[in-house]
Amino acid sequence: TQVAVGTKLEPTLSEKTEEDKFSICTFDRSIVVENADADISVCDVIGCLVARRVGVHSVSERIEVPNIGVYVVKCGDVVRRVIVK
Repeated sequence: TQVAVGTKLEPTLSEKTEEDKFSICTFDRSIVVENADADISVCDVIGCLVARRVGVHSVSERIEVPNIGVYVVKCGDVVRRVIVK
């Protein structure tokens, strides 16, 4: 099958990676992880653990953080940096 250059292909369900299965956003000094199916850890930029949720299987998990700033969120094996304003 040929596909035009620049065409975005959507992965099939069997091809989706762990990173594709959940999303992270921020809202009112909180980090919201949607469609999580793994443990979630949140650390500040110097590496101090701010929050941890074990055995998460939820549509939306809201984690309040103490201050605005940059945080590192780990969900399963995927790590992302987020900015809380």
